[in-house]
Amino acid sequence: MARLKVQNKNTKAHHEEKKRRQREAMRRLGESRRQDPEKYEEYKRKERERYYRRKEAGQIKTIDQMSEREKRNQRKEWRNRRKKHYLGKKNAKELELKLQENSPPATPIPEELMAEANTSRKR
Repeated sequence: MARLKVQNKNTKAHHEEKKRRQREAMRRLGESRRQDPEKYEEYKRKERERYYRRKEAGQIKTIDQMSEREKRNQRKEWRNRRKKHYLGKKNAKELELKLQENSPPATPIPEELMAEANTSRKR
């Protein structure tokens, strides 16, 4: 009698798989939310309210409430994020230019084929 290997729920692989499924579900939820403008506006309104509630409760610090060390660290993090964002945009632009340069030109469609495509057949 052969035993089937059952994945233990306490293993790292199980946790990683669970996290991957949760990320995928959240990605699909976000996509569906952004598809409907009304739902998206409602979501943004709720997130703003949540942010202000957390800020009032003291869970979120503004820069003027931080110590000098916290300010330095926060500003350093902002610089790194800004740099990463800029590099991503720059790389995407360079890739687009390379694709345009290395792609063959579009083949023109002959006039006869365009005329045939525009006329409809009746059966």
